[in-house]
Amino acid sequence: MTREEWINEFQIMNGRKPTPVELQKWEKNGSLNNGVSQKKRFNFNLETLIKVGIVILVAVFGYIVGYLFT
Repeated sequence: MTREEWINEFQIMNGRKPTPVELQKWEKNGSLNNGVSQKKRFNFNLETLIKVGIVILVAVFGYIVGYLFT
C-alpha cells in the first residue's frame, strides 16, 4: 500500500486527514515499503483447492492405471 493509498483509506475510515505523528507511526511500523506491503497473504478459495485436489487425484489414478497395464 502506498502512502497516498493509506492516506485515502485513513480519511475514509476516520473522516479526517492523518496528523504528521500518525503518518510517522505508520511509516515507522514498516507499513511503507516502497509501495509494497510487507505481509503478503495468499488467499485460496475452496473451489480452487477442490480443483487442485481433483487434478492431483486424476494424476495419481492415471499413474497407477498406467503402471498396472504395462
